Amino acid sequence: MNPKSVKTAILTYHRIVNGDPLLASEWAFHDVPMQTFKRQMELISDHQCSDSGRQTVLIEVTFDDGTEDHLLAAEVLAKLGLSGIFFVIVGRLNTPGYLNISNLRTLLALNQRIGSHTITHRRLPLLSSQELNTELEQSKDMLEQESGRKIEWLAPPGGVLDDRVFQAALTAGYRYVRTMDWGYAPSLATSPMVKPLSSIPILPTTRESQFERIIDGRGSFLLFQFKQRLRQAIGQGAYTQLRNNLMKHWLKLQQR
Repeated sequence: MNPKSVKTAILTYHRIVNGDPLLASEWAFHDVPMQTFKRQMELISDHQCSDSGRQTVLIEVTFDDGTEDHLLAAEVLAKLGLSGIFFVIVGRLNTPGYLNISNLRTLLALNQRIGSHTITHRRLPLLSSQELNTELEQSKDMLEQESGRKIEWLAPPGGVLDDRVFQAALTAGYRYVRTMDWGYAPSLATSPMVKPLSSIPILPTTRESQFERIIDGRGSFLLFQFKQRLRQAIGQGAYTQLRNNLMKHWLKLQQR
């Protein structure tokens, strides 16, 4: 198979919640129910077994923010023989609702990987060069010291970055920089990273048939283009409020 024909589906999750996302104490737009998550991981496991001879789509499962529920998500992955990447906000380790240092070691024992989501979760393009280097370098150093592993992955908060941030990340020693631009990434095994990597957010609205198309390489991302234009037209604040209201309405409809 021509390596150029291989692409990577970098799936992005946030919180994995038990029960109904709308009934969670602090509902968030990206919350995915644990039952749905387990089914999706089973589909990935089945896909990798059936696709082992072709390898047309490589799959990376990633998690943002390092919330405490990610420990249970890691156990689901481990039982299926899968390895995810958990992007940790270093400054929130050992605080309520987030992973602690002991949890990081448990993740590694479950054959999971760790990446940096910076120290403070601030938007990186807004920072001075000194602040930017601190966010990138100190988070990487701390995670490497605690894990004993090389930290190669960075997820800029909000997926927001520019060329200055990208070059600073490469200089700091990161090998992969994952954005929130929707789409497939090239094969990570054969392609040097010359630009940030696209990813595919998984939401509570992601239907099973849609998920199967994504991991089979047939995902469509026209919604992302519409979303970008809408955000530019009405502004980030109004867009976020509209997005959250629409998601809550959709979830309530599913309960009927």
